[in-house]
Amino acid sequence: MRGTVEALEQEGLAVETLVGAPAALASAPTIAQRPAPRMRRVTPRPARLLAGEARLIAHARACRRTAPTEFDCVYERSAYLVDVGRPLALRHGVPYLVETDGMLVAARTAAYGTVFRRHADTIERRKVAAADAVVVMSRASADSIAARYEIPRARLLVKGLGVERSLVARPPVAEPSVDIGFAGTFQPYHGLDVLVDAVRLLGNRSALLVGDGPRRPLIEEATDALPVELPGLLEREETLRRLAACRVLVVPESSETLYPVKLLEYAALHRPIVCPARAAFDEFERDGEPVFHRFRPGDAADLARALDEALAAGVDERVERLAELVAAEYTWDSVGARLAARIRALVRM
Repeated sequence: MRGTVEALEQEGLAVETLVGAPAALASAPTIAQRPAPRMRRVTPRPARLLAGEARLIAHARACRRTAPTEFDCVYERSAYLVDVGRPLALRHGVPYLVETDGMLVAARTAAYGTVFRRHADTIERRKVAAADAVVVMSRASADSIAARYEIPRARLLVKGLGVERSLVARPPVAEPSVDIGFAGTFQPYHGLDVLVDAVRLLGNRSALLVGDGPRRPLIEEATDALPVELPGLLEREETLRRLAACRVLVVPESSETLYPVKLLEYAALHRPIVCPARAAFDEFERDGEPVFHRFRPGDAADLARALDEALAAGVDERVERLAELVAAEYTWDSVGARLAARIRALVRM
């Protein structure tokens, strides 16, 4: 959202932010970066879930009470159990835009468990039904959300994710020193175990895995005898520098409808990209021209094949096609222009 706010301001819109995580949550490190406190070990899980969700509901109510009274429209990034933008827009009679990935409740339930799932589903449906525009991250998620909530595609805006134009403009590194690169959190759903198995199958290929998370101990153990470097969490500039020195960059796993923002950063580094054969990546392949090296999701042998193929292909025409597309449509200024145009159209209604 920081990139979205900056992009809208660059378009000349005055943006006042209101809703976010409660201050204590926003400033705390992620679960992947800290040990579990003693309270978590002694408090029953259902009680922790109930307390956390009650806190979210109370936070939403507090935000509604402290909201400004003058604005031309409301833009809300959908958050679990948080219903602030919709009632504000209705109260003041202004257009309402909601940004959603369509999987918020299901993803939170799978990752953490939920207490008020039915209520959260109701809130999501209310927000989508009330919205003058539903903003989504990808074309695949637009199809999914339109079908799930039975809304016309005309109400949907594919905003997409973005990267800084300064990153796109950087010259590529001439002499890579590592074969395979990855950056991200070491979570179960990021497919690092499949990537490690693929590196093992390749035998003599080096790899760089930047990041940290709950699966790091398992990954360390699995890569003990492999030419794999695990530098941990790095500053963003250092991460980009290290990735730029890799011959091939990989997305080991993703959801069916959402591509990760690191895909755009990978593309800006002018490196071949290996990714799973999921619908989220289809929007980058225009006119049937491939820009990725694809593999069957969860299949380490097929991932090894795709990595080997990408390493052999090097920086070919598909790399350049993707880099040109990202520079044209997936920088934050492009995202801001699309979103600002829809906001201005709604405000003029």
